[in-house]
Amino acid sequence: MRSIRSCRAIVALAIAMLCSGDAAAAVAAGEPQFTAAGIDPQDRFVAAWTLAPGTSFDSIEFATSSLSDPASPGFFAGGNFADFGCVRPAEGCESSPAATSYRAPYAIARDRRYFARVSAKGGRGVWLSSPVWVIDETRPLIPGRPPSKAGGPGMGVAALGHLFRPPPPETLRPPKLQLRAPKSIGAYARRGVHVKLTCPDSDCFVQLRVRLGQATLTARNYTLAPGRPETYDMRPEGPHLRHRRSARVRFLAVIFQPGAKKTRIARSFTVRR
Repeated sequence: MRSIRSCRAIVALAIAMLCSGDAAAAVAAGEPQFTAAGIDPQDRFVAAWTLAPGTSFDSIEFATSSLSDPASPGFFAGGNFADFGCVRPAEGCESSPAATSYRAPYAIARDRRYFARVSAKGGRGVWLSSPVWVIDETRPLIPGRPPSKAGGPGMGVAALGHLFRPPPPETLRPPKLQLRAPKSIGAYARRGVHVKLTCPDSDCFVQLRVRLGQATLTARNYTLAPGRPETYDMRPEGPHLRHRRSARVRFLAVIFQPGAKKTRIARSFTVRR
């Protein structure tokens, strides 16, 4: 009964928000639009949305960072996954194409804020994605997979979300990167390139690549929490250095921050036998 009341509260809020200009404009553009998203007193994600005429529900996702993987711009970066709902008959999917609400099948940890996005399909295979919402914004921003929550009662308090508005890009200080490159091929193989990276004011999604000509020696993707330095040792992979006496290696970091801010940092170094 308690969970029914919490879901009804979310739906009531959704109906009230349908009158907002943001919702009307988004539906007119064909995008699905959240009318409510949050966490119920049993610590389960709940959401309601509208679909534009001629579109159908495709998926809903929740994550611990608002940032997307540039390789899949309509989805949150996979390393920050918190929950996902989709249309049957795909494996693990329970919703219908006409769905306009969702309640997660399991509880989620309440130690951090979350982000939500809903997607729909339009005519001719057009894929439409809603604006991102933030849930429980007063909690810390902690990217990464949230810890699993064992059974038991929830917090007993609901948390509602709202449209996420990223900080203006000009207010974000640039990322800080320190690189310690080896001088020998042997040291490079054993210890790799040592990278220390900090995003001072926001979380960031970073692509790290080490290349030799057109060959990629190492490729890694990470999401960093704001203001917390992270270190990585990027060792070469594959046989590209096996028979070389020396090699000119290029390091590249591409860093994505909220508000579509993008920073590229490149360094080159030479290693020898």
